[in-house]
Amino acid sequence: MFDAQATTRCHQVLCEVMAALGETASEAYLIGGWAIYYVLDRPDRPVSRLPYAGTLDVDVALAFQIPKREELVERLVSKGYVRDKRIVDRLLRPFPEGEVQPVAVDFLGGDKEVLQTLTQRVGVVGKTPEGVPYEGSVAVARMEACLAMKAIAFDRDPKDKDAYDIYYLVTYARDEQGDCADHVKATLEHPLIRRGLDALTVHFGRREGRGLQKAMQMLRDQDGMNPVEARATVRASLRAFFRKLGHDVNY
Repeated sequence: MFDAQATTRCHQVLCEVMAALGETASEAYLIGGWAIYYVLDRPDRPVSRLPYAGTLDVDVALAFQIPKREELVERLVSKGYVRDKRIVDRLLRPFPEGEVQPVAVDFLGGDKEVLQTLTQRVGVVGKTPEGVPYEGSVAVARMEACLAMKAIAFDRDPKDKDAYDIYYLVTYARDEQGDCADHVKATLEHPLIRRGLDALTVHFGRREGRGLQKAMQMLRDQDGMNPVEARATVRASLRAFFRKLGHDVNY
């Protein structure tokens, strides 16, 4: 797992960003690692009981116009955030030297239709970096949307962590309506889900796919599995996922 202090600080930044959103929170939704964290968190099996590594940054999709976005950025800058000089729409929340690395906050363009049809609301409870209690709710991308976005991101830039997150969604995401495969099947007509499944099939539906290899490596590095166990576990989960959708795999 990632360093506990770093993930705690990242959650504090999440709380601070949610508080700063104020009334515009209804027009924002979480994507990326924190969305997956809350999707994996179930009443019958808290995410804390999984070996899931967590996340070290905050990704927020904003379904409102640039003037409101700039107001949000300025509010956070007034709290000590700094603009990343290399990446547009990224803020960095610094911490005392030697404690943890600055936490990156990415504000991405949101889609109102996705917000209305492919998100769910979850409760967020915690503290800001200054120790101010926070309790509220936020929209997060549903499991099938998280999976599709991660697959599309992996297709564009194959990162190890995205492969790891895809494995966890396929293996552990579940609610009263079913698992990730059930939700993908139910929403296949949505362009985002279809595009995501196409990317997933290329990188995770074939023995030679880079996604399979990277997921196995992450399970070895982050979860401490031995190579044989990691290979068998990743293949079994992805095989079951694709077969439930009626897709054959070559492993």
